Amino acid sequence: MMTWTSTSPTSPGWRSALAQWLEAHKTYPDAARRRGEEGRATVRFTAARDGRVLNAELLTSTGSAALDEAVQAMLRDARLPPFPAGMTQDQVTVTVTIRYQLQR
Repeated sequence: MMTWTSTSPTSPGWRSALAQWLEAHKTYPDAARRRGEEGRATVRFTAARDGRVLNAELLTSTGSAALDEAVQAMLRDARLPPFPAGMTQDQVTVTVTIRYQLQR
């Protein structure tokens, strides 16, 4: 589950593509899984029109170094979905909360 906000208007199609990308690229480190670590990380990142992540900052820790590193690694030098034609801005800054929760 992810919640998010943006600094400027974004198209519903891009938000959907971004959510799918984040879900597909999120990893749960084996060590964190074995230790039963769970949590929510809030991260803010800026993406360029072509989908390149220009910068990313962890705003709120999950409480697990392994999970925090997984979030940061996912966005480091990442290539997100490019903006559709209807999104005219050169870049957008997005804040997302990514939840790590083990299945019970």
